[in-house]
Amino acid sequence: MCLYENKPLKLMDISIPIAKAIGTKSACVEEPCLLDTLKHSYTELCETIKLHRENYGDFCEDEDELERSLGPIEHDPEPYSNGTIKTRPILKKYAKAMCEKLDLESRIETTEEMMRDVDLTPQQVKLDMKCYVSLSEKKIASQQKQIDELNEKMSQMIQAITLIASPWQAVGGSVLSTAMKLNLTSIEEMLLENNINGFNDWDILHATSIKSIEKLHSYGVDINFSCPGSIEMPGMTGGKIMLGGIQLDETQKYYIQVKSNMNLLVVKLGPYSPSEMPNFCKMFLGKHVSDISEHGHVYALTPLKIATLKGSIELTKFLVEKGAKIGDTQYHSPNGPEGDLVAGYLQTHGSKTVIRF
Repeated sequence: MCLYENKPLKLMDISIPIAKAIGTKSACVEEPCLLDTLKHSYTELCETIKLHRENYGDFCEDEDELERSLGPIEHDPEPYSNGTIKTRPILKKYAKAMCEKLDLESRIETTEEMMRDVDLTPQQVKLDMKCYVSLSEKKIASQQKQIDELNEKMSQMIQAITLIASPWQAVGGSVLSTAMKLNLTSIEEMLLENNINGFNDWDILHATSIKSIEKLHSYGVDINFSCPGSIEMPGMTGGKIMLGGIQLDETQKYYIQVKSNMNLLVVKLGPYSPSEMPNFCKMFLGKHVSDISEHGHVYALTPLKIATLKGSIELTKFLVEKGAKIGDTQYHSPNGPEGDLVAGYLQTHGSKTVIRF
């Protein structure tokens, strides 16, 4: 006799566990409770912080003193909380409360995002990610701007130190002309913009930009200012090319210096190798280097002559437009496209044939 009957099993007779999909509302039924708890803790903490602030205010003479004490902590509480920056126990306690507040704010934001993201469609997720990326890019751009500003301030500080360390008084220059000579653009702009220490007439000879010359001109500096100068020419001694009392190395290139009558460097020409020096002398002076004894060739300086020596068409045009006189002065301009433009411009405005070098 069969003890068991062959009866078909019914589905309802078997207990089958049913898995719940992760990320559905049913999986997050406790999240609102967590969020409420976090918000409640946050509210209580804010009241505690407010009480700390009021209590500490009783020890301060006025609101300004309170802000001076608590402002830095509220801006960045972490170093005060962990002891990196030493402070009073009451302020350290305040800093710890501020850190807890920031932590709760982060946790509340994360929990809200988790709840909000549960039922998003793929399209909504994509849009949300675009917004997130956009916000991140803006934040990065903002931080980069701060970095650039800090780098600029650092550059200005380095330039200021360089200027302070330069022996400008010993060589007869001025603060402004030294800043120009050393290409300390930030210091140059600051001195010009604020009219610090006043100006000397010869400062315009050292100006390297249209903006600087325009500023000096607006302060009354003569755009046709002229002073004696010299060009340190090479010469032959014992069959060797010499420059500045030094025998030149054939493997090196050298600048030819143009200086004012105060022995201040105004512009450098070149560089030229020793083998190129004879051609420079021939083009500039019309003489062979063997016919020249090493010396400083007399060369009167004006802002316009300096601009042409540099081969700067922008500076040349600006000076002429502002009233620089061309007259019957002999001008020199370097070979090359820029020099061609300078020579052409001067000659169409009545100058002698410009000597090229």
